[in-house]
This record gives sequence, C-alpha cells and structure tokens, in this order.
Amino acid sequence: MKVNYPGSIMIQTAYSNSDVGRSSKNTANQPVARTTGKRDSVTLSNTTRQLQKVASAMDTPRTDRAEKINALKSAIANGEYTVNPDQVAEKLLNTFMG
Repeated sequence: MKVNYPGSIMIQTAYSNSDVGRSSKNTANQPVARTTGKRDSVTLSNTTRQLQKVASAMDTPRTDRAEKINALKSAIANGEYTVNPDQVAEKLLNTFMG
C-alpha cells in the first residue's frame, strides 16, 4: 500500500540514506545482532479493517453486475433501450445538490 502524505518523502529519504538493510564487506567491526525473543506486531484500527474488506470486495467480480450489463448491451443493440430524461435530470440534481 502506498501512503502519500507530506512526511512520506522525509521518511523515504531517511531510509534511503541509512545503512539499514545494506550489506558491508567489512563485517568484523560490526556489532552482532542478538535476538531478545520480542516480536514486532501491528494492530489495525477498525476503520482500517473495514477499508480492507471494502477493497477486497471491490476486487471480487460480481456476476449479477455482469448479467445486468449484458442485458443493457442487448437492449441497446436491439433498439429497445429508452432513456427517461426526467429521471436523468433528477438524479443529476440529487448528485450535485445533495
């Protein structure tokens, strides 16, 4: 996931300028990493979990939507599809006016 906010450039710069994850030929003078038995953990907020569910649902193809689209394509191709201008105008107004 890409995060875009003003501080992200500073974080990227800090990581790119650090020696984290870089290998060095001279490892004799390097301190040895010791494991303490502690583990990193991440706790996601409820909002983040809900957003992940939404993103996952958006990636799942909906067959009922495909059927509706195919029916509309068929009606348009056969000249059977009609547009009600009053309904279009009403929905446009509701969209822009709230």
